[in-house]
Amino acid sequence: MQAPATVTQHHKKTVGGRTTSVYHLIDYTFTPIGKAEEHPTEVILPSDLWNTVEAGSTIMVTYNASNPADNQPTMILKRLSPFASDMIGMLVGIAVAVVFTWFSWQLFRVITSRRRKPKTPNPGTRGTATGTAKPDRSKVQQVAAEFGVLALLLLIFLAILAAFFTVFVCGIEFVGPLVVELMQNSLL
Repeated sequence: MQAPATVTQHHKKTVGGRTTSVYHLIDYTFTPIGKAEEHPTEVILPSDLWNTVEAGSTIMVTYNASNPADNQPTMILKRLSPFASDMIGMLVGIAVAVVFTWFSWQLFRVITSRRRKPKTPNPGTRGTATGTAKPDRSKVQQVAAEFGVLALLLLIFLAILAAFFTVFVCGIEFVGPLVVELMQNSLL
C-alpha cells in the first residue's frame, strides 16, 4: 500500500576507515492508512534522488499493510521498475513467441503431410494410342503444390516475425510493468 510521508531530516553520513564513504540519508514518518500510529524510518537514497527532496517535503511511501515497518520511498521502487519491467516483458514475450512458433511448426507439419501424394511409376510421361509421349499434367500440379508450400512457409515466417514484434512490444509496454507492480505490492 502507499501513503504520504513527511521528510523530517535530510542529512549525510560519512563513514571512514581506509576509504571514506558518504551516505545520503533521509528520515521520514508516515501514518499507514486506517491506523493511528506513526512509523519513523531512515533510508539511504542515491544522491540524485536525495537532491530532489528536503526536510519538510512530502514523499510517497510503499509499505506492507500487515507490517508497516517494512517500507520504502516509492521513488526508489519506481527507479528500478523500467529495467525490471523490460526484462520481465521480454521473458514473457520470448515464452509466448516460442509457443507460437511451436504451434506454427505443428500446423505446417499437418498441412504438408496431407498434401503428399503417392508417386506414380513414371510421373513424367503418359502413353497414348499412337505411341508418342505427352507431358503429364501431374508434374505441373506438383510444382504448383511445392510453390504453395513455399508460399505457406513464407507466410508462416512473416506471421512469426509479426508475432515476435507484437509480443515483445506488448510484453515490454504492458505485461512487464504490470508484473513489476504486482511484485512490488506483494513484497511490500
